[in-house]
Amino acid sequence: MNDIHTPIEEDKANFYLTSMNRYLFFVLLIIFSLFESLQHLGSGETIPELIGSILAFIIMIIVMSLGLGFFVWLIIDRSTKTTVYQIVINFMTVVVFVMLMSSQAASHKNNVDEKNISGKTLNDLITHGEKYQESISSGDSDGIGDAQIEFVNSFANSFDELAQSSTGSEKKYYEIISNYMKTKALKSEQWIKSIDSVMAERIFDFSLLKNEGEFKYQFDVINKFVEMGKAQLKFTDGTIDFLEEELGELTKELSLASTFLEKLKVSHDKRSTIELAYFTANIDYGNNMIDILKLLQSKTKMWIYDNDEGFTFEDPSLEKEYSNKIESLTVNENDISDLYDKLLEMDSATISKVIK
Repeated sequence: MNDIHTPIEEDKANFYLTSMNRYLFFVLLIIFSLFESLQHLGSGETIPELIGSILAFIIMIIVMSLGLGFFVWLIIDRSTKTTVYQIVINFMTVVVFVMLMSSQAASHKNNVDEKNISGKTLNDLITHGEKYQESISSGDSDGIGDAQIEFVNSFANSFDELAQSSTGSEKKYYEIISNYMKTKALKSEQWIKSIDSVMAERIFDFSLLKNEGEFKYQFDVINKFVEMGKAQLKFTDGTIDFLEEELGELTKELSLASTFLEKLKVSHDKRSTIELAYFTANIDYGNNMIDILKLLQSKTKMWIYDNDEGFTFEDPSLEKEYSNKIESLTVNENDISDLYDKLLEMDSATISKVIK
């Protein structure tokens, strides 16, 4: 006797979507689309980004929900003529929806920094970033320092603004980062002034050295430069420890704080090696300048200096010792130049990420 299959049994044997499967998918798609529209368009982000998020939702539904449902149908429902796979599809659709909603909500929360900054503050940040980048590209040595300070200060201003519109732990977090940025800008300004002082025409103008009080003046300027280099070295080396102590429990309470610290550690690890070497080279440079002055001070009667002819030494050994120290100074200068160029290159790359 031939087997007789009812239409219902034949439907059960085939893979198909029920009205409930389709209805659930479209309802959740609409909810997700509305949520993304409010988040993206309300914050000024682009329509392609919105479309991309919605397409990601659809693709994940197809891959995860329909994929798993089809797998269940192949190994269970196809032979037993049951419809467990349809329940699996509904379940996975809801799971994917919840996952994406949670992920997007967290993402928008972590990006609150940029979204809560006013247009003016954001424009200032971009303007100062571009100015700093242009100074680097053009090799404007006189303008690079000021442009760098303005850029760091604009960062501090953005965190100040966020602090004013926040409360509780978030307010404290923004204030800590703002204060750190202001301290960094202040120390950079002090460092630049010390460089300007030691690079002044009067320093190492050997024709002035035998004037009364000139050795003391030049020693004071160079010693201050060395002290400032050591302060910069200490500040740079202790950046992460300082912020970890300042932020404290905030890194556990706020994802903003923990994310900021994690990203800073990564960038600091890359930059600090070069930056520490740069300040060390400057300290060595200053100490070598001091050694040269000490040598000339101790043998003032054994040399004369003429602006046209240069040094004339009575003792050949003194001349050789002086030449050796000048060579060491030249090595320091080359090291400083190379390391500084690397730091500027890193800064330029960082600015590109910030202002785009």
